[in-house]
Amino acid sequence: MANTTHTTENRIGRMAHEVEMGRLEAGLSRSGVGVIITMSALVGVWGVLCLVGGLGSADGLRALGRGLLTALTGL
Repeated sequence: MANTTHTTENRIGRMAHEVEMGRLEAGLSRSGVGVIITMSALVGVWGVLCLVGGLGSADGLRALGRGLLTALTGL
């Protein structure tokens, strides 16, 4: 009977450890997604600001389009 109690305690201990690891992994996963979303938002804002700056330095939309096409193709 003592052996059965010891075996049950080992199983409960392992299950508790697995639950803790699952919570830790879920927390790390959420943190990673948060970092990715934040960095994507920063890149998007930077891109919009670059377009606004380009529009401000260009003579108009045609010049901006021509400059963008030149930047993309190198011609």
